[in-house]
Amino acid sequence: MVLIILFIAKCNYALQQDLNRQSLPTPMPKVNAQGKYDLTVTLGEPYQDVYRRNPHMFEVSETGFGPGFMRPVLPFKEIPKIKTVLLGTNGLPVFEWENFADIRLVNDSNIPELGIHNFLGDFKPITEELDDQQLYQLYAKIRSVLLAYGWQAYTAPEYPRLFGQASWEIDKDKFLNDGFYIDSYEKWQKYCSDSSIFVMFKKGNLIAKVSVSQFAHIEIETAESIFFFTYDENTRVEHWKEYLQRDIPKWAKQRAEEEAILKAKGVDIDERYTDYIPEFIK
Repeated sequence: MVLIILFIAKCNYALQQDLNRQSLPTPMPKVNAQGKYDLTVTLGEPYQDVYRRNPHMFEVSETGFGPGFMRPVLPFKEIPKIKTVLLGTNGLPVFEWENFADIRLVNDSNIPELGIHNFLGDFKPITEELDDQQLYQLYAKIRSVLLAYGWQAYTAPEYPRLFGQASWEIDKDKFLNDGFYIDSYEKWQKYCSDSSIFVMFKKGNLIAKVSVSQFAHIEIETAESIFFFTYDENTRVEHWKEYLQRDIPKWAKQRAEEEAILKAKGVDIDERYTDYIPEFIK
């Protein structure tokens, strides 16, 4: 009888402790001296390191299969108070922004070696309407940050190395455009007539996709993750290196053919531009 009473008492104590834990407020990230939140993320690092560096900033909705999206636990109205600093896989800063409307990080439980391979940031709430001049000003600010951190305009390995004005006037909708060329409102009006722009940039093994319209967004991801997810769903993880070894020569051939056609027309090709190639290929 005594044992039964002790067992019941122990169970009641454990239940009460659990209820006490549930009643405690969820820990929240702390503000700095300026009343802002600091967020630092190294692309390619394990998500556990993001937790340690940014206490209480994230929660994970992870199903155990496929990508997990990590977003700040803060209410939406507090997200713009976050100063985000992104570091490349070499640990050096590559981008910073304050006043994001929303932030998400991506890691895939099936491919843990990729770590945090994707950063997504919304520059403004979806409900916020900007006029054409304001959209350009937003783009100009994003462009200036990328320029300050040494990003380059990006073109895919199979596309000709067209940059500057030529990238906007020769097969504009077929090839990728040079986002750094749009450095004035006049160029914005001429080449972005629908008040929107989608351009890509690169820095080392990172690729940034910038979209500015009534939905303004940046996505920065590691090139390795792009190589993983470019291919067939059923075999991309197991055989991505074999795919890449096969496709890099194919892409080079496609680029050479396109560039030969353009050169014959007198178009300048930037032969100084080189693609990022993973070490195992080199």
